[in-house]
Amino acid sequence: MTELQKLQLRSSEVRTKLNELAGVSELTDEQRSEIDTLTNEYADLERRTRAAIIAADEPATVPTGDATPEQRELDRLRETWDMGRMFEAVIQHRNIDGAERDLQQALGMDPNAVPLSVLAAAGKLETRAATSAPDNVQGNQQGIIPYVFPSSVTAFLGIPTPTVPVGQAVYPVLTTKATAHTPAESGDAADSQGTFEADVLSPARIQASLYYTREDAAKLRGMAEALTENLTASLADGLDKQILTNATKGLLGAGLTAPGNPAAASTYGDFRDAVVNVVDGRYSQTEADAVIVLGADTYKRAHKLYRIADTSDSESAIGALRRLSGGVRVNYHIPAKDGDNRQDAVIARNRQNMHAVAPIWDGVTLIPDQVTKSGTGEVKITAVMLYAFEVIRTDGFSRVRFDLS
Repeated sequence: MTELQKLQLRSSEVRTKLNELAGVSELTDEQRSEIDTLTNEYADLERRTRAAIIAADEPATVPTGDATPEQRELDRLRETWDMGRMFEAVIQHRNIDGAERDLQQALGMDPNAVPLSVLAAAGKLETRAATSAPDNVQGNQQGIIPYVFPSSVTAFLGIPTPTVPVGQAVYPVLTTKATAHTPAESGDAADSQGTFEADVLSPARIQASLYYTREDAAKLRGMAEALTENLTASLADGLDKQILTNATKGLLGAGLTAPGNPAAASTYGDFRDAVVNVVDGRYSQTEADAVIVLGADTYKRAHKLYRIADTSDSESAIGALRRLSGGVRVNYHIPAKDGDNRQDAVIARNRQNMHAVAPIWDGVTLIPDQVTKSGTGEVKITAVMLYAFEVIRTDGFSRVRFDLS
């Protein structure tokens, strides 16, 4: 029920009660007080209802010529997808049927593939230990409380993750700009030649596996679905890790040029200048255009540095970053500080523009294994996702290094 509907319902209830009280020939003091209370409430409800109507005054979403019957049917199939049925079919080595199989066939997927559009994933690293059911499971079991996963740093840095079909993903980039000329009267203005470069991205594999016991699955309702969500979540976090630390293309790997080592321990001014220095008028117009991802050690150190040394009355370095930048976030995939107490961070200079891309091939494949641990009654489930990552414009990012000594 929407907020507007709730207000309208309550208004109707108040009106009904006022009508009842209006029909009373001799009112008690309590009833008179109730009339006053309800009258005031009704006036307030009227104001809030008008505000809700104005706030909800958006163009109605109706099917247009662009939404074909086939697209509407695909939307219906996505909405009715049942992850529990899918998981059971995979474990039992049988093809799924019904709406799930209809959607797979429409998208050209194998029977053990889950469309990305039906998954809401945010994750953690691969888990290999067997997952046990808690001992205090009772007949009135509520929904399973999921593992607490970190928010995706990929989206925070403004890196899109488009879904691509089978094949290679190609992203052309215009690398030169048109030149504006001011010729004299009747003079000739030189032509500009646009140059395009195309990045052809081939898929690589991210996968995660975990075990669970048959006994636990039997006594804990919803365990299979919860574990499947956990797996797909771990894939999302695996993507984060690759974007940050992949040796050849990661933002803190070879994807961006490594900065030089600071000459001395980083100060309040060094942290503040990290986001000030990326303002160039092209990729970022103010510090607020930049967001920064730090390692935990750097974050803690920045909390202890103040604008006025040896006092906590002034602004801290982390406070300056929050005040100036478009956002600060800590991510545990940032490599730990080295032996000399140095740790890198990454800044995205403007998330409005596409400076990097991480396409994901549609369909997370679920692979069951009931053989490896058959002696102990454990089932292994593996989820596989295909992805790619490419920094399209290195100037859209800045890699910085802090000395935490």
